[in-house]
Formats: sequence, structure tokens, C-alpha cells
Amino acid sequence: MSKTYLALTIGPIYKTIQRARKTRELWAASFLLSLFMKKLLTALKIYSKEGKTLSPNIATLGENTKYHGAGIWNDNCYLEVEDGKLEAMKAALPGIIKKTKEDIIDLALFAFSEKESPLSEDELRSLLRQHFHCHAVLFSSADQNVQMLKQLSTLTASAEMRDLFPSRHDDFVSEVLFRGAAIWELYREGFDPFDKVFTYFNGKRDKRLPSLLEIGVREFRNQEVYDDIENIISEKIRLKKDETDEENQEIIQKLKNLEKINGKSQFKKRHKYLAIVQSDGDGVGNLIQSETDSETIKTLSAKLMAFSKAAVDKIVGFDGLPVYAGGDDLLFIAPLRNSEKKNIFDLIKQIQGVYAAQELPSSTSLSFGISIFYYKYPLGEAIENGRELLNKLSKKLAFQKKGEEIGFPTVWDEDSYSAKNALSFRVMLHAGQSFAAVMRQDGDSFNLWKALLETHESVQSDAAFVSGVIHTLERLEWLLEQACIDGTTEYFFKHHFNEAKGKQEVFIQRVRELAEAIFEEYGALFPPDKKGKSVHQREVIKFFRSQLELREEDFPDHAFSDPQIQQKLLTKFRSNLLYSALRIIQFLNADDHE
Repeated sequence: MSKTYLALTIGPIYKTIQRARKTRELWAASFLLSLFMKKLLTALKIYSKEGKTLSPNIATLGENTKYHGAGIWNDNCYLEVEDGKLEAMKAALPGIIKKTKEDIIDLALFAFSEKESPLSEDELRSLLRQHFHCHAVLFSSADQNVQMLKQLSTLTASAEMRDLFPSRHDDFVSEVLFRGAAIWELYREGFDPFDKVFTYFNGKRDKRLPSLLEIGVREFRNQEVYDDIENIISEKIRLKKDETDEENQEIIQKLKNLEKINGKSQFKKRHKYLAIVQSDGDGVGNLIQSETDSETIKTLSAKLMAFSKAAVDKIVGFDGLPVYAGGDDLLFIAPLRNSEKKNIFDLIKQIQGVYAAQELPSSTSLSFGISIFYYKYPLGEAIENGRELLNKLSKKLAFQKKGEEIGFPTVWDEDSYSAKNALSFRVMLHAGQSFAAVMRQDGDSFNLWKALLETHESVQSDAAFVSGVIHTLERLEWLLEQACIDGTTEYFFKHHFNEAKGKQEVFIQRVRELAEAIFEEYGALFPPDKKGKSVHQREVIKFFRSQLELREEDFPDHAFSDPQIQQKLLTKFRSNLLYSALRIIQFLNADDHE
């Protein structure tokens, strides 16, 4: 007997959120799309077999449970149509999509004022009807072993290739949407009253989402001064005005005026920076799409929904702002260090623990892209940078687990190589420089780096010492590489850092262990192709250019086939990983000198 399946995909996701300038705009743009899917699922539930979808899990769809504003309904849904209801659903579907789209446009334009817009409401509605899209595809098969989600995903991907939104939409989305009363309406949809995420003012009668700088300084949230900080921006919002950098400077000055500890200001360089974090499951999509049993798909979907909700709790508990958490995809903003003195990488570890608790197959993992940026840096660009880190570095990382092969192998060996489960970060400094790294999360080097981060707390008062270590290692890059090859790192570090004593000596020992682990774990390195079987030279080139910021004129395509160039790039990769790992440790503890 033939079965029929329906897939819906909505969007555009990045076209909607990338123009956001403030936290409230980013959250509102993302949440509106999640709400779009939630309303579609609610309307279509009656046509699905047993009132359930294949993905996402809708067990809590009818409940009024809210998850700290996070959009938990992702941009794709799949369901098996109930026998006998296909024709009724086909007749109702266009109307459901049209009505749902109008509902979210009504929310976006709630209490819209033409005084604030270069477009009339009718013009804006017309453009938004084109901007927001929903593609629906049906697939029928009598094959009991059909991979239904794989077939549906292929069909929806083809539908999404059509560019249905107007090219000039970017110019007005952030200017006229998600302001004033519209934000309040979305708050009611997304948050419980008195949610921890909010900043409250006016006798707790009003609320708002924290600004970027306020998130960056949430390390002070348990101190009395934080109430004063919140009041600075709240007063502008109460007067229905946007905050400016004048308020930000007032916040910074208040924190700089706090009593010094051991002669050092409590306000650090890191407080002017924050993190945009994006994650995605490795192999999760392939796992679900390869399934032929609908009940197994539903079980996997339920596990992913449980992960989303638990991850949101961890993010909020860290003083972060969850934006969306759809299945294995996360997007959130977080301080580099929270009020409990935990850093952003501690949060990543907690989220990894939540993922492991779902007991998904070992063939899957979770990769992250972390964009660390100055609070004045354009939010949309920081989001795009995090997306590139995730997709071009973390999702492309592959490494030789144990081995001595040098160069770029041409055959994927399941026993010798492993891919993904990676974390990449880029720190974009206010002065314009940046540094970045990508590393595996399940190896000795990652754990040693975390231990080194903790050790640095004990030597942070000696900033000159740590800077000296980094500069010495950069200067002696090739000698360190040779010491790793020869197994003489103990002599190398004793010779070049013989004056280190006490806590400094412990720090140097940890650096040595990290250098050895990096050399051991990244002996050969390359990104697999989409099938995970062979290596495309072009992908190798893109990976290394992105990671090491290589200029094409210095490293033309043909150079990558030269064994000497390959060795040079592998050495540079390992060295860059060590330096970046040390530099971010230094950055997280640096004094503010502006």
C-alpha cells in the first residue's frame, strides 16, 4: 500500500536575521520564523498519521510551554499523511499557508506606524508576502524500505533554489520591523512572565532584552553595580529612544570605577567582547534521512527536541541569550565569562554533555563555530562569521587519529581518520586584527588546552611572562616542530624557558604537553568531500586558505600539490593552533587599556 509524505520548508532564515543590529531585532526575526513553523504544524496536525509528525517532535505543540524565547521549531517539517485525508489536506494546504503567513506578518507589523517607515503598510505587506516563503512537497511510495526523509529533503532543496523574495528587502527589514509594540507582542508569544533572560524596569512593569554590551558584562550580574548598569539603557527605552554609544561608555566607566582587586581593575578587556555561537550536528541529518522506519525517525526527533530544550536551559543558566534551538542546530549569544566565573568553553562542554545524554548513535557528534567580537562590531557580520567558522572550518575538519603520514591522503580510511566533532573560534579584535583556530573536541589536546586555561588563572598577574611565551614559540616555530618530530620537546622547553619557576614552571609544562598533543593528533589533515570517501584538492585548498588566511597570490592552487608546501601548511596549521589556543587564554584575562 502506498504511503504519502508531506514536507514543508520555510524561510529565508539568514536573509531575515542577518540585517539585525540589536539583540531584540535578532531574537525577534528568528522567533518569528519559528512561530511561522509552529502555526503551520498546529494547523496540519489533524492530517498527519496518529496526529504525529516524523520531524520535528510535536509532543508539546499544544502546550503553552515557553523556552526562554528560543525558537525551537526549525525551518523544515516532515509528516506522514493519514490514510483517507490526502485530498482534504491538498485542498486545505494553500489556505493554511496563506493564512499563517498573514498571521506572522500581522505580528511583525503590529501597531505599525507609517511615520517611522519610507513605505506604506500596504507596500510593506506586499513585500513581506514575497519575502517570507513556505515550500510544500508531497512524495508517495509503496516501497516499505524507502528513505522518505531523504527523498523529501531532495525535493524541498530543489524548491528552495527559486529566489522568490525582492532584491531590495535588505534595506528595510531592520528599519521598520520588530520595533516597539511588535516586539512586545512577540515577547508575549515567546517568554513566560519574569523570565530570567529579561532586564526589567519601571517597577518591573516593563522589560527588554539585554544589549550586546550588557551581555558582555554579565560577569558582574551578581553585583549591585549591575542594577545601575541596566538602569542606564532602561531609561532610554522608557523614553522610547534607542540606546547609543553614550550609554555604553557610561556603563564601561561605572565598571572601571569599581574597587580594584590586588591593584587590578575588575573591568577587563573581555568585557567589551561577547560570543555568537552556532552549532550543528555531524551526521545527524544523514542518520535520519537514511532511516526507512517512521517510528525510529520519531524517536530520533524526540531525542533532538529534548536536546534543544536542555541546551536552552544551559545557555540561560550561563547568562546567555538563546536565539534558536531547532533540533541539533543552535544559535545563541553569550558572555565570555559569566557571573559564576565560568568561561564560554565551559558552556560548550555543558552543551556537549546534554547532547551525550540523549544517547544518539556514536556516528553523530556536535560541532561549533564561535565568533568572538567587539560589542560595536556589526551583529549581522558576527553571525555570518560564526556561520563560516562552523561550515568552512569545523564541518570540514578531518584529522588522522594516530599516525605519521605527512601530506594530504587521497583515500578516506574509516579506521585511521575521524571527522568533525570540532570547535572553531575567531577573535576579531577592535583594532582590526583577528586570530582563529579549529580543533577536535574529543582529543587530548582539547582537554589539555582546557586545563591550561585553568592554570593561566594562577599566572595571569604576570602578563609579560605569558606574552613572552607566545612570542618565543612563534619565533622558534620550526625548532618546536622539529623537537616534536625528534621527541625532544622536554629539552626544547627547558632550554628556552629555563627561568620559569613555581606556577610559571607548571604553566610551561602544560604548554609543552599541549604542543606534543597537537603534533600527535594532527599528523595529517584534510577535509573529506560530501560523501566522506575521497578528498577533493579544491576543498583542501579552501580549508587551509580559510584557516590560515592565505592569499591566493602567495599560495596559488597548483602549490598545494607540492609535498614541501604540504609539509609547510601542516606545520603552520599546528603552530597556528598552539598560538591561537594560547592567545585566547591571554585574551580572556587581559587588562583593558583603552
